[in-house]
Amino acid sequence: MAALSITNASVFGHVRSRNRIPRTRISCVTWDPEGILGPPQTGHIARREFQRKMETDSEAREAFERQLIVEKERRRAARQARVVPDDPAGLTEYFLDTEAREIEFEIARLRPRLNQEFFSHLKFELGQLRFAVSRTKDMEDRLIELEAMQKVLVEGTGFVYLNHGAKR
Repeated sequence: MAALSITNASVFGHVRSRNRIPRTRISCVTWDPEGILGPPQTGHIARREFQRKMETDSEAREAFERQLIVEKERRRAARQARVVPDDPAGLTEYFLDTEAREIEFEIARLRPRLNQEFFSHLKFELGQLRFAVSRTKDMEDRLIELEAMQKVLVEGTGFVYLNHGAKR
């Protein structure tokens, strides 16, 4: 019987308690079903190093601020130098030639000209390129550019472009 009690003691020594709550284990650090955290960003370490450098080094901060002022002045001068065309075809080319970061400013500035006539012209030009009998690589590229520009302009102006082209 002594052997029986030893085996019983060793069996009871390995039994786990069922009252224990299992720990939550995170298996995916990018899991964000509600989109609360936004898209993941890179360059965190470099951003923090730059921020610390700006806090401690007054010369670097002043140089950075001077560079920002020069860049703002350059952009302002470039904005004033642009000549805005009056016709929808010229306006289409104007938007295609505008830098991506300047599009928002130009949409706000030219909002009165982005009307039914302009969007009708844009739709007509897109239709010609889409349904062309013989397409070239240049035509394909222009079609892609015009579609992207149309999407940006519609989102930027709040213009609802259904079959009729109703405006909000």
